[in-house]
Formats: sequence, structure tokens, C-alpha cells
Amino acid sequence: MGHKLDVRGQVRALRWCDGASGVLTGSLDGTYEAFRGGDDHGGPSSFVLELASGGLAVEVVVRETGPSPLPPRPAEHPFAGGRNPLAAGRAGPSPSPTGSGDGAPPEGTVALTVLPDASSGIFAGARGEIELAVPNYWTGGSLVVRTTAGDLWLDYLEQHTPYAARRTDLWVDGARSTGRWHGAGGKLRFTLALHPPNAAAGWYTGTVTLGPATDARRPRTLAERT
Repeated sequence: MGHKLDVRGQVRALRWCDGASGVLTGSLDGTYEAFRGGDDHGGPSSFVLELASGGLAVEVVVRETGPSPLPPRPAEHPFAGGRNPLAAGRAGPSPSPTGSGDGAPPEGTVALTVLPDASSGIFAGARGEIELAVPNYWTGGSLVVRTTAGDLWLDYLEQHTPYAARRTDLWVDGARSTGRWHGAGGKLRFTLALHPPNAAAGWYTGTVTLGPATDARRPRTLAERT
């Protein structure tokens, strides 16, 4: 059992059409980048379902509908070097005629495609695809916090809530994390209020368990199996 850290602090961020750039202060201290759609490379994710008769490898592609009114991500992190664009009033150009940057909640479909060469047992060579409609859709992706102790990677799901607010649940990805955070587990939550045109601010709370902590509910990815 690893050492458990209770973490809490402030979140400040600017939102982009493909995610967000922000900074955490408090128990965790560092800038972060959030990437919608699975990871920082924008590609599909994959995992293996461990079944009694073999492993079924599946590639997951999430397709969101509805264009984002938010601006594109800039080349330079807006909070780098201790800068605070929220305090300076330079959140970014107005992304829409109203300047809110907060359109209707996105809708999504999830396509599951079987990977025949990566499957095993009776599923070796299997082919097929399933498309799922997701009426209670949460935007998913990954987020990396750059701290002096290493990079802390998290997977997240973000819920669009009323009154220009966001609730984001995050799970520590110890396999991708580095330094102090490698092999860690845990869960965090961001509670953010949105501010025109594309800013967000609020708080985070949660627990990070250092050491070889894993979440048994999360299927192993193909990278973790090799």
C-alpha cells in the first residue's frame, strides 16, 4: 500500500477547442495541458478486455458533434513563467458573437472496433465494430501536470453543468506519469466556473496514492500489456 496524499488547491485555465491550458496551485503546483479526445496526440485509444476464453483488443474512437466556439490552442503556454492572463484580462479573443465561448453541451457517439491482430484466444483474428449513442455524454481526454517532481498524467471526464460551470473527474495514470508520480493512483475532481470569453477558475480536491497503486476497474491498455 502506497503513501496517500490528500490534495487540494486552486485551478486557473484558458479553454481551447481541443482542451485547455492551466495552472494548479496548492498541494499540486505546476502548469497543465488538457487534451480532449483521448491523449495529446489526438489519436484513438485502445484496450484489452480480459475474458475467460482470451483477450479481446478494442480500439475506441469518440466522435463529438457540434462545433466548438472556442479558439485554438496557442503555441506557447499562457501561464508559463508565472504569467496570469486571467488577472491581466487577456483571456483571448472572443470566440463567438456573444463572447461566452460556452455553446450547447456536445453530443457524442463511441465506435468500438475489434483489433484482430492484438486479440488472443478464441478472439484472435476477430473483426467487427459497434457504434454506441451516448445521450448523457461527458467530454473525455487526458491531462498532464508539469511539476518539479515529475509529470502527473490523469485521464478525465468533464460534465457540462448548468449556470456556466464544469465538473471534471480525473483518475491518475501512474503508468504514464514520471518521477515521484510514476506508479501512482488516485482520483481528483475539478469544480470550475466559466468566465467569458474562454477562462475558467475554481478548485480541485482529491487523493493521490504514491507507489504501485492501480485501479482494477480500468482495463489494461495495449501499451501496458507489452
